[in-house]
Amino acid sequence: MTKEYILGLLTTLKLTEKDINSLEKEAERINSLLAKLREEERSLKTEIESIHKQLPGLAARERNIDPELLERELLSILGRSKEEIGEDRAFRELERDSAVDAELKALKIKMGKNYQQEKTP
Repeated sequence: MTKEYILGLLTTLKLTEKDINSLEKEAERINSLLAKLREEERSLKTEIESIHKQLPGLAARERNIDPELLERELLSILGRSKEEIGEDRAFRELERDSAVDAELKALKIKMGKNYQQEKTP
């Protein structure tokens, strides 16, 4: 065997060892990523299972909402009675109607002036 042949074998061995080392590092990185993804998968499955168990109760609660009870609870939280809310609503309607009446009156006056101006030669 010649020195060149042995040198070629040693070079090939070193390159092979370098490739193996590089692939092992890559495999470690891949395994680390894979472990993280598997943990995320387990977490998601657990969360989905938990939500799935709660669905019947959630559906039952949705069907059993009493609008009157809900309104009383909301009014209680606001510290107001149904009558006070009704009075506020009626007052706002009166204010709105009053504003509409004022605008209508102003429009009639304006239209009357325009009509008078058109009639006069």
